[in-house]
Amino acid sequence: MATVPSLIEMHRSFSWRGRSFTPMGHARIDYEHGFWDEWWVVEHGDGVWISVDEGDLAFERPLPHDSIQLDDWSRMRLGNGIVVAGRTLVVSEIGTGIVRAVRGELPEVLMPGQRFDYAHLSGPLSQLVTIENENGDITGTDGLWVDPFEIEIA
Repeated sequence: MATVPSLIEMHRSFSWRGRSFTPMGHARIDYEHGFWDEWWVVEHGDGVWISVDEGDLAFERPLPHDSIQLDDWSRMRLGNGIVVAGRTLVVSEIGTGIVRAVRGELPEVLMPGQRFDYAHLSGPLSQLVTIENENGDITGTDGLWVDPFEIEIA
């Protein structure tokens, strides 16, 4: 994996709003506009994904499968409302991701070349839900956009 400048580095702890996180795994995902990085970070043994795309950061936790009300991925359209965990969020981005590189410890198996469709859903107060569709298996994460200036390197 080619190194790029990043606030987040493997095994270098950082804090956000008084909470301490340590990056344990890293995946790079290609998409239509370039690539984004997914970091698996742990806080006292619990993990959270941090997505970084062009300097924008989002903290995301896995959603239970039954919290996503989506019966047909082919109906996914920009601007549509999707109900997730009892909230209606708006589809703000749709695309296809391809795993290009992985390193470290991740909570799931990701393989270079693995493809998946994704949609970002936006809500008020910086809410973000990401829904992924890999061969009909739909999963999601619930998160929050974070100001990168709030990240403090330990």
